Amino acid sequence: MAVPRILLVNPNTSQSVTDRLATEARLVAGDRAEIPAATARFGAAGIETLAEATVAAHAVLDAVAARSDMDAVIVAAFMDPGLEALRESALVPAVGIAESGVRAAAAGGRRFAIVSLAPRLRVGVDRVIADCGVADRLVALRYVSGGVLDLARDRAAFLDEIMALAARVVAEDGAEAILFGGAVFAGIGRELGDRAGVPLYDGVGAAVEAALAAVAARPVRPPPRDPAKPYPGLPDGLARMLAGGLAGPS
Repeated sequence: MAVPRILLVNPNTSQSVTDRLATEARLVAGDRAEIPAATARFGAAGIETLAEATVAAHAVLDAVAARSDMDAVIVAAFMDPGLEALRESALVPAVGIAESGVRAAAAGGRRFAIVSLAPRLRVGVDRVIADCGVADRLVALRYVSGGVLDLARDRAAFLDEIMALAARVVAEDGAEAILFGGAVFAGIGRELGDRAGVPLYDGVGAAVEAALAAVAARPVRPPPRDPAKPYPGLPDGLARMLAGGLAGPS
């Protein structure tokens, strides 16, 4: 039986970030899934504001609408831009690295902390945490000093700061698990090893597992239909998705 194809969508326009994400996702999936990857055609090279996240949500829909050969979608940016819209319109399951990472870090009733980037996205991150029902277990949210592109270019230069923040949320805030919030943190757990003394998550691995579970439990949905109203300026695939969704593979 063919393995599922899980489309990983990077909502920013940086191919180097996509490559890092895809490498980590494929490592986690192993032979259980194929992980094709797509990079946003337009938008910000690094998502650090609510306005950029709004544009990124459009870019995610655009990327998914261009494909009909997938069984699930991973939205691979913290705050999960476009995830709710995908769940409404796409005919395949969709998961996000923020939601999946939060659920993994908080599993078993653990108190958890987030080490992240882009403090201007805090309101969106808070919404994800609240939707997961674990806001009472978040003990700290700390930010690395660099931006998305800084870490994308040279994450190694920030490892000491990242490790110091991880140690701080454990020692001062009582975190029992740490979620690293952002696509550029993909694979960070292997770099830090057990130095923090608590489980470490970056969201990508958790999203792969969530996508595989969603594929196995996928409900049957109606086939796509032609748009019942005009969508001026939108590609045909995106218009069809907005009108009723994209068909997954048979």
